Amino acid sequence: MKKIPASRLGSSNDIILYNHDSKFYFIPIPKNASSYIYESFSKIGWQYFKLYYHDQVKDKIPIVVYRDPIERWFSGFAQDYSLYKFSDDIHEKTITTQFFKQGFYGIHTVTQHWYLQHYKLYNAIFIKFTKPFTNIVNILKDNVDNIDKISISEEHGSVKDYQVEEIIKDHYYNEPINQKNLQDYLKDDLEFYSTI
Repeated sequence: MKKIPASRLGSSNDIILYNHDSKFYFIPIPKNASSYIYESFSKIGWQYFKLYYHDQVKDKIPIVVYRDPIERWFSGFAQDYSLYKFSDDIHEKTITTQFFKQGFYGIHTVTQHWYLQHYKLYNAIFIKFTKPFTNIVNILKDNVDNIDKISISEEHGSVKDYQVEEIIKDHYYNEPINQKNLQDYLKDDLEFYSTI
């Protein structure tokens, strides 16, 4: 394994958050509290590593935070829209309808399934994404050593991202064709989410 900087998260589906002394490792998925978990767990020695061979963690238990796929897509779309500025006018219907057709715009709208496809998950611990994020840390208290040393604080998204997310939800997702396109794109994620 090779240690990598946190800025590389999301660019690959073979990056884990890991501590050599733990029997667990996290598979980080953007928009699923991955930055919050990194900031919390890096304080007790966890770091990002690139896996070259999945056998390197065969004796460890993966932990995955999985989020409602539609909710995650809206949040990811808003962040990618703010980062990459697809259009000067979020109210432009033609452009927004195209967003629903394509589904993917950047690392924040890639399906969760893509991040997990190379891992053996038979013994994985799946945690449903909830807010406040402190709930995620509390779920892990019995499993992760030194978790009591983590200083817990709440993470907040930007006001701009929240506004874009609300515009997309309120003005465009209600159209049946947009709902169908997005649900088709997220089909694998939606099916999996219903099982956890």
